[in-house]
Amino acid sequence: NNLVKNNADISICGVTIVNPDNSVNNISTGKQIIWNTPQDYIKALFKGTTTMNVYTKLFKAEICKNTLFPTDLRTNEDKFYCFTTALKANRICLNDISKYTYYRRAGSATVMNFTEKFFDSIKSSDMMVDICKEQCPEILNNAHANKLATVLRTYKLMILRNGLKAF
Repeated sequence: NNLVKNNADISICGVTIVNPDNSVNNISTGKQIIWNTPQDYIKALFKGTTTMNVYTKLFKAEICKNTLFPTDLRTNEDKFYCFTTALKANRICLNDISKYTYYRRAGSATVMNFTEKFFDSIKSSDMMVDICKEQCPEILNNAHANKLATVLRTYKLMILRNGLKAF
C-alpha cells in the first residue's frame, strides 16, 4: 500500500525485534517520511536515521534488475544493497509501523564475538565512497562521514565483543 500510495520505488516499514532471551523491542516510531531523491535517502542511510536492512523494505523489480548482493562481503551487505538500489530510485518512502518481526538468534552476527568478517563493513563503506565519487559527488562528504563512523563502530565492536587482543 505504501509503495502504491506514494508512487515509490522502495517502501520501508518498521520492525519488532525479538532477542535470544525472548525480550521484545518494538523500535518503530510511527513516522512517515518521503525522500524524493536518492541522495536524500542515502544521506539518511549514512547518518543511521533509517534502517540499513533489506527485510523491512519492498523494492520495485525495475530498480533491482542487475543489482546483486555483493558476494565478497560477509557483513553489511544489506546496507550496500540498499545503497545501490536507492541510486536507481526516484522516490523512497517510510511508514515506520512494525510490519516485520526479526528474531535474533544466539550465534548470529548481531550477537557473536568479533571476527575478521566485521572488517567487511569498512570495505563496504570504501566501496560506497568510490561509487559516490563517480555517481553522486554532491554527497561525497556524507560518504566519507559514513566511512569514519563505520571505522569507529568497528573499533567499538572489537572492544565490546572481545576482539581487541586478536586484531
